[in-house]
Amino acid sequence: MLSEDDGFKKTELDDYLAEKLLPNEEGFDILMWWKCNGSKFPILQKIARDVLAIPISTVASKSTFSMSGNKKEIQGKNQDESKTVAYDDDVE
Repeated sequence: MLSEDDGFKKTELDDYLAEKLLPNEEGFDILMWWKCNGSKFPILQKIARDVLAIPISTVASKSTFSMSGNKKEIQGKNQDESKTVAYDDDVE
């Protein structure tokens, strides 16, 4: 293992990885852990905040990106301007 005596500076990530592992328990609150321990790892806390802020989606990716079968006719001012376009119901 590298040490500061070898000319390498120990980083915040090194300190985080040296922490004792917590048992894998159901109901573990990762947000509370970062709230309590973030002062020891301020840079990693910012990264964790960005990653953990991403909303979870339960929509299957195939249905999210598929537009087959979803068509709607758009009426123009006259019959010649009418056209059928594909759309996705879930997209706003």
